[in-house]
Amino acid sequence: MTENKKDIEKDIQQTFPKAHIEIVKNRGYDIGPFVHVLNKLNLDNYSYIVKLHTKRDLTKYNTGFRNMHSNIWRNNLLLPYRQETTFKNYIENFEKSPRVGMQGHYQLIVHHDVYDKKAKIALKSFLKEHHLPKMKYAFIAGTMFIVRAHLFKTIQALNIDLDDFPEQTTRMGKHFSQLAHSMERFLGYTIYHQGYILSDAMISKREQEMYHLKIHLQDLTRPIIRFFWQKKTTNSGKLLIKIFKIPVLRMRRRIDD
Repeated sequence: MTENKKDIEKDIQQTFPKAHIEIVKNRGYDIGPFVHVLNKLNLDNYSYIVKLHTKRDLTKYNTGFRNMHSNIWRNNLLLPYRQETTFKNYIENFEKSPRVGMQGHYQLIVHHDVYDKKAKIALKSFLKEHHLPKMKYAFIAGTMFIVRAHLFKTIQALNIDLDDFPEQTTRMGKHFSQLAHSMERFLGYTIYHQGYILSDAMISKREQEMYHLKIHLQDLTRPIIRFFWQKKTTNSGKLLIKIFKIPVLRMRRRIDD
């Protein structure tokens, strides 16, 4: 957590008495603190890492990622962990599928990254700096996942610290393309670089492939559609409608809109 909150700490410790609660600087979204904690661990002591973090509930606003509202995105991220039977299915999939290195909800596995060009460019520079090859990879948008612990020794070897991440601001999007978003992609890249893949235990390989093909086609046609018609909510909470990229309506959305 980024500040002491005794009520939250008490709630955590009632459920997890052995939990270690650490106060960290507000840097790097959820990625910076994760790397900070990861650097302190002996990964040989663990079989798997489960990465979870908080995510806001904005039921009316589109996130821009695959047309998901924030609550849908969050619910999909958390789906593997909400029921014991589902979680066990993910662990069993690791045991019977030796090539699977990381798992998460299939709708959030990104194979064709068209969402943040600046982050992709930054990742290419990052790979070059660390003498790593370009290759096809996938990552989990939102960075909630289960991963084989030993695969993240490569993250530890980078010697990246929390102070390497910029400080966060309260304004959404101001530092959107930064080290945290490059690292979000690198967490998936390192899985493929070590000969493993990303998958989802709750759906067949064929169904996953068909879904990702559909999404890829939508991503290819989206720029054409957006040229004719756009409807979105801006970071300041305004509803914006454009036709042929010309704004035709701009208005403040009501809370219950």
